[in-house]
Amino acid sequence: MEEPDPNEPPSGYTIFCDDVRAEADGRHTYVGVYQLAAGLESFPAVIPKLGLGVLYRQTKSTPPLPVTLKILFEPADGGETKELVSAEIEVHKAVNEINQPGGYVTAVAHIVLSPVHIPQPGIMKVRAFAEGRPPTRLGAIEFRNASDIPPAYEAPNPKATVTPLV
Repeated sequence: MEEPDPNEPPSGYTIFCDDVRAEADGRHTYVGVYQLAAGLESFPAVIPKLGLGVLYRQTKSTPPLPVTLKILFEPADGGETKELVSAEIEVHKAVNEINQPGGYVTAVAHIVLSPVHIPQPGIMKVRAFAEGRPPTRLGAIEFRNASDIPPAYEAPNPKATVTPLV
């Protein structure tokens, strides 16, 4: 396995969904996964439950600092961005205590917010902050009027050839 570039910045992603369910065998199920935007009938709105599956990764050679996850809401009208949730993930401990294969250390957080108050159209952003580093963008979802969201476009299903691994 090729080692990552030691200058590679931290990265990650967030899956936004209606719920995150923990299975008995340690897996998680994401129910009602959103794409790029969530359409709401009116504002202000209350979403009974919003699940987030957040993955953060950095190279093992990146200095192991504490990392704070923040969930932010930025109004579409340019108003003040508000912090909704803040939580520390202990990546610095994982680097030293967990022997993950490859040149990366990964932390996963499953978060369920309930209820979620959405005061107006805007964007919910997930960011990771570590001292002395620029914020790491981990994902965002836009909340807007349902009537402004075009119907989903389904790309034609191309024929695929599956080659079994031997």
